[in-house]
Amino acid sequence: MNHRFLSLAIVSTSLITLPLTAKDAESNSIGTTIPTTARNAEDQFLLGRAYARGEGVPQSYEKAGEWYSKAADQRNIKAMNNLGILFLEGQGTKKDPAEAYRWFCKASDLGDPRSSYLRGLLLCEGRGVKSNSSEGLKWIDKASSMGNPVATARLAQAHYFGEFGLKSDHAKALPLLQKAATAGDPWACLALGQMYFRGQEVSKDDSTAIACFKRGAEGGNADAICEYGTSILKTNPAVAYPWLKCAILRNTTISNAKGVLGECQTALSEEEIGKGDQAAAELNATLPNNTNH
Repeated sequence: MNHRFLSLAIVSTSLITLPLTAKDAESNSIGTTIPTTARNAEDQFLLGRAYARGEGVPQSYEKAGEWYSKAADQRNIKAMNNLGILFLEGQGTKKDPAEAYRWFCKASDLGDPRSSYLRGLLLCEGRGVKSNSSEGLKWIDKASSMGNPVATARLAQAHYFGEFGLKSDHAKALPLLQKAATAGDPWACLALGQMYFRGQEVSKDDSTAIACFKRGAEGGNADAICEYGTSILKTNPAVAYPWLKCAILRNTTISNAKGVLGECQTALSEEEIGKGDQAAAELNATLPNNTNH
């Protein structure tokens, strides 16, 4: 089957280091060796992911796609999902939303929650397939019911803002946001924090709002980082400063962060600002990269 990833003319028989088990893979525990001629579907998937991440081998999306293709042909649903993402993002190949959708369908039909979400999202957005919001929302809801927090948060977002043919309904969005925030979705933490801060569908509770903002900030969401810094500015400007500066480093379009940062600077000494700049750079380097859904 041609997946549009160039096949390797010669497969090296050398050994490369990468994890063999799902547990090892999740912890990035490197130490087990497998031959590059791996035939087991799980080994092929892990080898593909090693190339995608550059773990123990030179980073290469093209080679990642080759190994994902081999594993996907053996019905490895994780490889199917990741192969779909490569086509969706144009990594190691040309962007091809239709091919991405085909792989998401294969994996979701086998019960993969991540692919179920992406299948639904592409249906809602009409990418790679004719737009069908009703069908798309069913797949996103299915992914949510299987425990995918991103799907839960995206469903909440659709209800909150009135997307994909839904009417804006904050009451329906609330339990979904609570579920997604509990699972650690950064955007859901941000949105739930804003609802507690405004007293929207819940009793106003600034301490709960700040806790939500902090969790979203620790998840890498730039808007949550800004909200957290802003929420603690008056009580602790020295702690707020690096968070606000980090928000700007992550997203220069957050205009309110610049204004609040200026206010924060007036409460700090030059030495505190210098330490804050260093702390902001460290935060920016260590926090996960996260965007809104």
